[in-house]
Amino acid sequence: MKRNNLKIYDCMISKKVIIIAIFLFFLIFVFYLLSAKPKLPSRIIPRPSKSVKEERFFPENGTKMGGLPLATPVQLNDSQVIEKVLAWMNSMKDQNNLYFANIQCNSEKQCSNPVTDKQLGIIAMWAHYIFYKKSNKAEELAVVKNHIASYANEVYQPDFWHCRFLYEIASEPSWSQNEKNQLKKICDDSLYYKYHNAVKNALNNLEFNSNYFINAMKTTNKTILYTEIGPLNEQEALMFSTYASDFIAKYRWTNIPQHLFVAKNYFDAALSYYLSHKSDNNVYLPYLGLAALDIYKVTSNENYLNFAKFIAEQVANMNIDNLSTKISLSYLKRELFINTKDKIYLNWSSTKTDLLDNYFDFLNYKGYRLNKESFHNRGFTTYNYDVRQNALIVGLFSLP
Repeated sequence: MKRNNLKIYDCMISKKVIIIAIFLFFLIFVFYLLSAKPKLPSRIIPRPSKSVKEERFFPENGTKMGGLPLATPVQLNDSQVIEKVLAWMNSMKDQNNLYFANIQCNSEKQCSNPVTDKQLGIIAMWAHYIFYKKSNKAEELAVVKNHIASYANEVYQPDFWHCRFLYEIASEPSWSQNEKNQLKKICDDSLYYKYHNAVKNALNNLEFNSNYFINAMKTTNKTILYTEIGPLNEQEALMFSTYASDFIAKYRWTNIPQHLFVAKNYFDAALSYYLSHKSDNNVYLPYLGLAALDIYKVTSNENYLNFAKFIAEQVANMNIDNLSTKISLSYLKRELFINTKDKIYLNWSSTKTDLLDNYFDFLNYKGYRLNKESFHNRGFTTYNYDVRQNALIVGLFSLP
């Protein structure tokens, strides 16, 4: 009897050992599964860990919009940036091929209804021409040809550079005489310059003395400069500055002294505004410097060149964080370098890096917002994409 009990007892112990062994094996297997790192399929890119490097791929307001940032930022060359911007500009047209002035969007991807601006056709045509000069792509020249044919019988009311662009386009050696005549006609037919009659008939062309006006600009007190007509606000001051450059283009085209006279009067009127509004931001001030430089080119009057140098220095010291000012100051510095060969103005090209890093709406750049592949005002909640500013940026990126 005792022998049988021992057998039963031994059998029970054996079963317990087996059960414990199975349980231990199961625990080891589970632990192995939990600790093992599964191999990802080769087409899946694991998300990089949070780092300082990753921060630059997203908006400064901290909103992570869009897809997964790449481990290595996509580096676009100048031509690739230009092509993306021109493609965006071409998308900013209505059914009648009129350009929209701008579009404003928020972080929820809600955008305002844009308004067309007929005048933008000229700067858009110029942007394509400038890129053609850089790339020598026949399709870009074809776009310009189509624009010339479309705009030849149109009448414009300029509010920015107009004949200045047209004169530069007309310098293309490959144009036929008919195409050159059409470009000049577009300029000649643009008669609706603001206050043109008053400016044209003004009798107070100043004998411009740069030392006097530089000192006047440096003082904090308002300086009243008498002109028969003056800008009422900063937007009109911009118009007058760019009108001065436009009439210099007319003068270069025709050699008619009246155009030079009008250009100087528009310049004087714009100057009078800035002399009496020194405490304002003056974000458009570089255009006054560019107007002075344009007058210098046809008169060789060093007073205008000295004043343009002063404006470049003055604006640079203001440290204005404004997209329009950064663009126009870059143009002014570049023109000064061309006319003086002074290397102090070579830093205009550094603005390109700043624009690309901070204002370009493209994945992997700080300016990434809605991936419109164009430049915006770097807003934190509202982003303004302006056709004119983007066209001017195309010009900057096309420069050698």
